[in-house]
Amino acid sequence: MASYEEIAAKLSPEYQKKLKRASEVTDDRQEMASIGLTDAMSGGLCYGGVTLIMGNYGSGKTALALQTAGMAQKEGKSVAMIDVEGSFKPEWGANLGLDVDNMLWLNIKDVGNVTDVMVQLMQAGTDIIIIDSISALGTANNVDLKTGEIKDFTESNQMGALSTQIGKMMTNANMANENTALILISQIRNNISTTGSYGFIPSGGKKMEHDPTSIIVLRSSHSDKERIKGTVKNGKRMIEKPIGNIVDWELKKHRGSGDGLTGVYNFYYDGDIRGIDSIDEIVSVGSKMGVINKGGAWFTLPNGEKFQGQPKTVEYLRSNPEEYELLKKEVLDAIS
Repeated sequence: MASYEEIAAKLSPEYQKKLKRASEVTDDRQEMASIGLTDAMSGGLCYGGVTLIMGNYGSGKTALALQTAGMAQKEGKSVAMIDVEGSFKPEWGANLGLDVDNMLWLNIKDVGNVTDVMVQLMQAGTDIIIIDSISALGTANNVDLKTGEIKDFTESNQMGALSTQIGKMMTNANMANENTALILISQIRNNISTTGSYGFIPSGGKKMEHDPTSIIVLRSSHSDKERIKGTVKNGKRMIEKPIGNIVDWELKKHRGSGDGLTGVYNFYYDGDIRGIDSIDEIVSVGSKMGVINKGGAWFTLPNGEKFQGQPKTVEYLRSNPEEYELLKKEVLDAIS
């Protein structure tokens, strides 16, 4: 039987550079803004993979991506955003923890050009690329190349062309990607099956369901009863108003762990907290994992501090960031 060295010696130099023992394969992950998703995804986003985040309006799809990217920046990672919708606000990004002065930003709307720059960013060594969103992508068929005018929709053949080109974008992403965590954001679309029942699919056709390494579905209600309310300053007055949403997440697909895992977190767009409330969520996750001992209504932290009710536990951790960091480390160690 031929040995590893004997087989390697017979390969061309091009493939010898790529060859490694199976034991040397690494699985690099990026912790996410949601500790629950980090746990469900066996450590978080996969570098070298594609993560699709889809959901309804107001569920915080872009915020999840940006807040996660901000955490990666603190580890020295590079971030680029292809802002198809042109909706990025630097102030909002900074509130989510992004270093906006060191984030690359491009506003490109044509799927062909998005694909080209995506590949170039990958080849340049960009660690995280966010495309927001594939639902807003258009094709060159929509524009008259001579005049620059937008064509009539019925003449553009957009639907078939767009799905085809998004499929090619996914193929190029998988071909070019070695170490980049590519995040695609999409609105959800209603899909009626042959049985007449409703399901939800991303924009871009079937390839968007099959090619991603992971698919995260976010859902939030716009019902006034289910919104998070708080007191915020409005001029000289303090008023009560909605400041956040309760977001349900589902890990619809993930290579390497079980599909269909679910969880919930609080997402804030106003008030003192912005983005995902990591402290409230870590109490929930830590309790489920046994890192926090929960008996009845009582929560006992690893340092021995004991509180009645989750709100009081969260309040303590919010006032003692060093204790939160120690708890977070224990939870992350339990995940890994």
